[in-house]
Amino acid sequence: MRASRAVSIGARRVRRFMDDPPQDPDARTALLQERWTNHEHDVMGVLWQPGVRVPYPVTFADTHFDMEYIGNMEGAAPTLARLRPRGPLLEVIWEQLVFNLGRVVAAGFAHGDLSAYNMLWWEHELWMIDFPQATDIAANPMGLDFLHRDVLNITLWFGRQGLERDPEELFALLLSELTW
Repeated sequence: MRASRAVSIGARRVRRFMDDPPQDPDARTALLQERWTNHEHDVMGVLWQPGVRVPYPVTFADTHFDMEYIGNMEGAAPTLARLRPRGPLLEVIWEQLVFNLGRVVAAGFAHGDLSAYNMLWWEHELWMIDFPQATDIAANPMGLDFLHRDVLNITLWFGRQGLERDPEELFALLLSELTW
């Protein structure tokens, strides 16, 4: 099935849900979960193409999707929140974050919930995860607000770790990545 056909089928299901929502709460939950999961899979696929460091989205089915595992046999890659980097490593992570955020925004998205819990550090690389709430910046009237909130949240976290950065400067830089 072509991707455009899959998207139109998903959109039809959502429209049908909005026009005539299922009476069974479990059916409503299942439909919303399927749409949410499908959205995350689609966004990660779009972001993976230009080289954003996201796990490769492998397969999608009903209420879950499989993605590339980041880690090794001993365990998953740590989140930045768990790692709590300091000093020169923090600067390296910041540079990779700015680079990846630039690509996310150039692809037209805001993460929507960016935090130290949604980024992994593995083998000297920053990985971004958890995109079910990602927002199309152009299509959502609040898209730029979500991007700004992401920037404020992450610069505040880096500041608490000892690396002060101007959130408005980062926001302006990211806006320059938009092509519309």
